[in-house]
Amino acid sequence: MLKTLAITDGRTEFNANLFTKEVPRRIILGMVERSAYDGHRNKSPFEFKPFDVRDICITANGRNYPQVPYNLNFEHSRFVRAFHDMQEYTGHSYITESNGIDMTMYKNGWTIFAFVLTNSMENDPCFELIRDGTVGVDIKFNTPVPTGGIILVAYAEVDSLMMIDRNRQLTSDITV
Repeated sequence: MLKTLAITDGRTEFNANLFTKEVPRRIILGMVERSAYDGHRNKSPFEFKPFDVRDICITANGRNYPQVPYNLNFEHSRFVRAFHDMQEYTGHSYITESNGIDMTMYKNGWTIFAFVLTNSMENDPCFELIRDGTVGVDIKFNTPVPTGGIILVAYAEVDSLMMIDRNRQLTSDITV
């Protein structure tokens, strides 16, 4: 699932519901300038800046992810935990392969926040129970959102069930 939300300029806090039906397995968030998202020819819509985020968390059914809040300050290079979580939750920590994002890139336009919402806190493709509920995002900024505003892009992975009965009829819990 993919969802975009507009954050208006001048705000220092933002909270909104992302999904209201099913709790995703993993959520990846990025923020881009509104003018770049709208197609300004001199700006890249793939430049996910940190926008001086102080704290960002996901709330699913009353539980916060991460459980211990971030205390970020990109100007003073206090973002290592968020960087490590992004690497771990995208499957690129403790291995020799890389997603190509180093800490300098993460600080300067490749800022992506990743959250795993499974009960085991693992991103393995193992079976997890599908949970229904409300998922929200809460963001606090050190400085107000710049003029023009920003767009929050939320990508979520959800589990689903597919069944084939004895008559070879395929049924699923998702609609296509």
